[in-house]
Amino acid sequence: MTTDNKIILAREHKIFVVPETTKGTLVFPANTNLVVPAGYGNIGQVPTYSDSEEIVDSRSLLAQFRDALPAGDWSLPMYLRPSGSAGVAPQGGALFKALFGAENIVASTSVTYALAKQLPSFSIWCKYGDTVFFASGATADQAKLGISKKGALKFDMSGKFMTMGWCGTDELATAITYVATPITSVTVKDAKKYCVGGKIKIGADDNSGAGYLVTAVNQTTKVLTISPGISTSQTINTLVAPYLPTGAIVGDPVESRTTSVSFDGGSTTIKIKGMDLSIGNGIQYLEDEISSVENPTDYVEGQRSVSGSVTLQMRRDDLSYFYDSIAAGQVANLKISCGEATAGKRASITMGKARIKAPNMNPSSPTVELKMDITALGTNGEDEISMLFN
Repeated sequence: MTTDNKIILAREHKIFVVPETTKGTLVFPANTNLVVPAGYGNIGQVPTYSDSEEIVDSRSLLAQFRDALPAGDWSLPMYLRPSGSAGVAPQGGALFKALFGAENIVASTSVTYALAKQLPSFSIWCKYGDTVFFASGATADQAKLGISKKGALKFDMSGKFMTMGWCGTDELATAITYVATPITSVTVKDAKKYCVGGKIKIGADDNSGAGYLVTAVNQTTKVLTISPGISTSQTINTLVAPYLPTGAIVGDPVESRTTSVSFDGGSTTIKIKGMDLSIGNGIQYLEDEISSVENPTDYVEGQRSVSGSVTLQMRRDDLSYFYDSIAAGQVANLKISCGEATAGKRASITMGKARIKAPNMNPSSPTVELKMDITALGTNGEDEISMLFN
């Protein structure tokens, strides 16, 4: 019996982020690589075309040429989720490492993310219903954090990647009859639904929880080559679906109300209405290099940018902010602390040399707001911001 053309439901959504050992080499996720999206994540890679310059006696465009594939784009909103255990990486640890550059884990004590000149890559897997999209050679180029008194602390992460693929759901066009030798070629009705690198399950057979790797796709014969071979018999019309692990949820989200901000390294806190923080890595993919493959195969890290703003209610004593920024040109040891006062459930972000610019006044009846822009500066280099889970 042929299944219907099922509508994909947005709630059937999972994302996995996996560190890569070799830049651009796809890595399959484990249960521990799950990132629960706080909103909808996405990956996409759109080819570009160049118009023909041939002169013809027509006002119509008659031809275009396909360009080499540009880098793709990914995005992922996620809550800040400490693991709950000191010295164990938080949810999305691979993303934080890719964003900052270095991860230092001290068992049973802390996890620190510090800046580095070179940034590692990762593979990202995005499931929507019966379809899985995957991308390799991804980097974390942008991260935005907003702080208020409502909800949970959420990072909006985004960046680019080298190449993508997908694995959909189809049916066997011919039955599989297993006798003694594992079968490595299976015929589906529409091979366009699969790409090399994805993993599938055939019926209830998921290779004992490991999935079957698609190593080749023949669009003409509609044959998928899989590894290892399947050792169960399957009838015609059996579903051939993408395989991903279930995923283990890490920790609990940090509620925004637990956040405090300090301009003196944590000794005293200030009352704020809200704060925004943005980290940009200026990553450039080498899209113009000519090689044996269409997609970019390398990237370089550009100038880092760490900036933001803080908004507070103006009080009588706040004239000191004008003096500090205009007359003295001072910098602050800015620290954002959040989470429960329990080991493994708290986090902090530190900018030891934050330039806080002169406040802009915004009368908003019945009060007056002050908004100050912030730029994090380095002292010796690669030290303008760090993140600690302890």
